[in-house]
Amino acid sequence: MKELLLHNFLFVVLTVLTIFLPVISIWLGLKIIGERRSLLRCGIAYFSALIISAIVAIIVGYIPFFNLLSPLVFFVSYLYVLKVLLDIDMVKAFVATAVSLLILIIIALATALLTGIWISLLEVEKNIIRYYPIHF
Repeated sequence: MKELLLHNFLFVVLTVLTIFLPVISIWLGLKIIGERRSLLRCGIAYFSALIISAIVAIIVGYIPFFNLLSPLVFFVSYLYVLKVLLDIDMVKAFVATAVSLLILIIIALATALLTGIWISLLEVEKNIIRYYPIHF
C-alpha cells in the first residue's frame, strides 16, 4: 500500500512538473532577454501556442508533398502565436524559446545526473535472474 501511494504521489508531482516547467522556462527566457510578462500570461501563451501549432501542423501534414514541412510549420506557427500573445517580435520569441530549451536541457541533465548518483548508491541484489531447472 505504501508503494502504491508513493507511486501515485510521484505521478502527480511529475505530471505537475511536466505541465509547469515549460511555462516557467519561457517566463525565465523572457525575463533574461528583458521582457516582463506575468507567469499566467506565459502559461496561457504556451498552451495556446502548443495547441494551435499542433492543429496547424496536423492540417499541413495531410497535404501531399507538404507533410515533410510540418515540423517547420509547427515551429514557425508556435513562434508566431507566442509573438502575438506575448506582444513581442519573432526574434525575441525565438530567443525566448531557445533560452527555454537551454534551461530545460540543463534541468534534464541535472535530473539524469542525480538519478544516476541515486541509483549507484542503492544496494542492488546480485542475482536478480534466477534459473530454475526445466524437466521434460
